[in-house]
Amino acid sequence: MEHKKNPVNEQAVNYGIAVASIIIAAGLGAFALGGALARLAGFSVSLPSVFGVLGSGSYADLVGAGALAIFAALVGQYFIKKSHARKSDKADANEYCDLINRIAKAFCYITAIAAGVAAAGSLVATMLSVSNATNWGNLFLGQILPLLLIGGGIFGAGMLIEKMAEAKIKANVVSTIVISVAGAALGLAAIVVLIKSHTTTAPTTNTYQNVIRSLYR
Repeated sequence: MEHKKNPVNEQAVNYGIAVASIIIAAGLGAFALGGALARLAGFSVSLPSVFGVLGSGSYADLVGAGALAIFAALVGQYFIKKSHARKSDKADANEYCDLINRIAKAFCYITAIAAGVAAAGSLVATMLSVSNATNWGNLFLGQILPLLLIGGGIFGAGMLIEKMAEAKIKANVVSTIVISVAGAALGLAAIVVLIKSHTTTAPTTNTYQNVIRSLYR
């Protein structure tokens, strides 16, 4: 007996993957953008362990995050189209999608708040231990700015998901926005690598090893 797919379940799965991909793309893109700005200014990236899962802030991490952000955005775009193609008018489908929206928005807003609290915590901790050796540039550009951009990016993803669920913005517009931001982050990260890894250095006997080391600085 041939097994028939349940259009309600399939739509919910497709929509869930699309929403998750949008959030991932926003987080990775914001990390790549904030990290690239910090490295361009000559500062290292330092994130709390909770957000360190995104990467260490090396050049390879930033370019990789930007590339993965674009990939996730494209996956989101594909599954948004697939979800709309399989759209069902059944109440179960609407309930599942509404539940996904609620979970996604809660995750985005809580994560954004956590990023803001982490940024404030870094500032307070530095002020409590301030000294002549305190590197304020590294604090603001290497810690606080990336955290605020990550929080802002994920918060923005939550807003887009909310607007998309309320039909106030078209799904293809959401995916276009996310892809554009991810592309800008990857482009800036690539430019930073080109600038910073090709600065004048003392000649070495192994140029290949020197380039590889520079990517993970």
